[in-house]
Amino acid sequence: MATLLVNLVSAFGTSYVFERPLEMYPGQTRDLYVTLQNNNDENTITAVAELGQESEITKLTDGLDLFTVPYRTPVQVNLSIAIPSNAKIGDSYQTKLRFIPQATEGGGMGLVFVTGTNLDIVIIEKPVTAPKTEEVAEKAPITGVLVFIALAIVITAIVLILLVKKRKK
Repeated sequence: MATLLVNLVSAFGTSYVFERPLEMYPGQTRDLYVTLQNNNDENTITAVAELGQESEITKLTDGLDLFTVPYRTPVQVNLSIAIPSNAKIGDSYQTKLRFIPQATEGGGMGLVFVTGTNLDIVIIEKPVTAPKTEEVAEKAPITGVLVFIALAIVITAIVLILLVKKRKK
């Protein structure tokens, strides 16, 4: 009697920290990342990244398409999304990013499923931006200096007036 042991649980997946759907405006480029995580029975997983539809707007920026994901060591995969300047408000794009596990030289991979994410992108009007905090911060010290100078002038004037009155007596 032969016994075959097979790992049927896949703990290989992706996570991300950006809103869904992504709201972007025409001509905008945005750098994002997804994180690959491997909790698959202490084996290292090697996976090929594959961009699906609308891949002309999405690029992997690390120059890699093969990622080695050690057990319980998150791996960051950087990507860039560039919306064409002629995109219309209200249009939407969907691009897929998949990671396909590759067999190891030892052959033992268990049953590991393809993982990935769909990136839904909605085109919005370019938001009107408020002044940068740096600009506001630069104006604040100038205002403070002007107030200090004005107070110094007023105090000096009062002291001079009091001295002149004292001498007249």
